[in-house]
Amino acid sequence: MENLVEFFADFSFSTLVDFILVTLYFALLFILAKKYNAGFFIAFTFIVATFCLIAYFFDLYHIFSIFKLSFQLMGFIFLILYADEIKRDIILKSRNKKMGEVSIKSFKGSPEEISKVINNIMKACQKMSKNNIGALIIVVPTSLPIQIAESGTRMDAEVSTELIETVFFPNSALHDGAMLVSGNKIFASGCLLPLSQDMKLPKELGTRHRAGIGVSEKTDVLSIIVSEESGVISLARGGKLVRFADAETMNG
Repeated sequence: MENLVEFFADFSFSTLVDFILVTLYFALLFILAKKYNAGFFIAFTFIVATFCLIAYFFDLYHIFSIFKLSFQLMGFIFLILYADEIKRDIILKSRNKKMGEVSIKSFKGSPEEISKVINNIMKACQKMSKNNIGALIIVVPTSLPIQIAESGTRMDAEVSTELIETVFFPNSALHDGAMLVSGNKIFASGCLLPLSQDMKLPKELGTRHRAGIGVSEKTDVLSIIVSEESGVISLARGGKLVRFADAETMNG
């Protein structure tokens, strides 16, 4: 009781500001955890730095100590949370300093042959969907950045349901990356893709969805994404995501 009386006796405007800033700080931390996005994290770092300066100039010792420590740890937190994204960006940029493109040989097949390729892809996706196996397949009409093509393992194999399932089987060497499909051929697998930084995307979408959307934002491709968590099959084109896709949607 005496401690409570002492607290209110010493209560001042600075104490109130301290309390409000600490509350805002932890509220922002909660939002950060929900968003889990690199762009948001960078913005949050600047906010922490701003609050740190404010606390320093207004002599808010407690809040300054918290923000100072948090700001010092931001670099380590960033490396831990976004190690995969950093690795992806470094590899893509180091492949070629120029944003060159590699042309993909177009497929002049009959409607029946094209339909067979689409059905093989969708059959594989439906099977993986039932077993909650994540997959990311990029259908390339003409060309794409050479960094993406060179980041994976060249295959040049016929598109088949069995091969697609084998590539994306959990713990296989290429299951984490993207598969590039051109016409009736699997061009490459295990490829790294740029991630979408669109802050409006639903927070439940993970790296696989952001990669599929990201590459569709930068080049004319169709991304087919199978969610490992829900099994939902989605399509992305031109930065737009369509969920619960089927062969008919893909043909459209």
